[in-house]
Amino acid sequence: MNRPKSYWRYKRPKNQPETQPQPDILPKFFLNPAFIIAFLTALLYFHGHALYSGYLKYWGLSTELLPLSFETTLVHGALSYIFLGTDKWLWLLGAFGYFVFLYGLVFLLLLKKPAKMLFELVHTKRLNERQKIILGETADRLVQFLFLLLILMTVILVMAWAGEKGKSLAQTEHQKIKTNATATAKIVTINYLDESSKPAEVTGTLIQPSSLMLAIYTENDDLLVIPTSRIVSILKHNQSPSQPPE
Repeated sequence: MNRPKSYWRYKRPKNQPETQPQPDILPKFFLNPAFIIAFLTALLYFHGHALYSGYLKYWGLSTELLPLSFETTLVHGALSYIFLGTDKWLWLLGAFGYFVFLYGLVFLLLLKKPAKMLFELVHTKRLNERQKIILGETADRLVQFLFLLLILMTVILVMAWAGEKGKSLAQTEHQKIKTNATATAKIVTINYLDESSKPAEVTGTLIQPSSLMLAIYTENDDLLVIPTSRIVSILKHNQSPSQPPE
């Protein structure tokens, strides 16, 4: 018969009813497919939003002014992981090695003597079976807490890095604009109605379109935000005029 799953195992006396198995490193509901999908979707959204917010913050804009759809935010989240894997792969290896070292230090060095004492105590007759089970559950809960804390710290660090990566992408794009190295497809001419409802025209580099506003970096080194409701047409270089984004 299987013994209870616990980090502090003990020998169950003969003819004793089998006890309930102890929890694993993660609670069972963490392995539920619905929970995994919801958790990964939330990670993609928050990290994608952090990447996009950092990009807009460099230009002095906000996500309230230029909102992004839910699906596009998930795409940005996937891009943030790609950037993390390509730009910070040494950092990932270093972080993994650090946590492995830290956990090994805690469990093999700092808790070596207390763990040995507890292990010997469990195998003596000083504790009844109920106390042994409680001791095993306590050790399992401690491991679960440390593991969840590791996940939380990783999520927070990636979110902070994604914001900085967004700023870095915007800064790189700004430098390309100043050196005329921007892709031709991003250079547009917009015909719109100004505040007095008079026809106006502006040419520059498209920074970010949305359903409400459109941001363009003009040839005069100014950032202009135009409501999409006032845009008449958008002419991309080497392309025919197009209608404003919906």
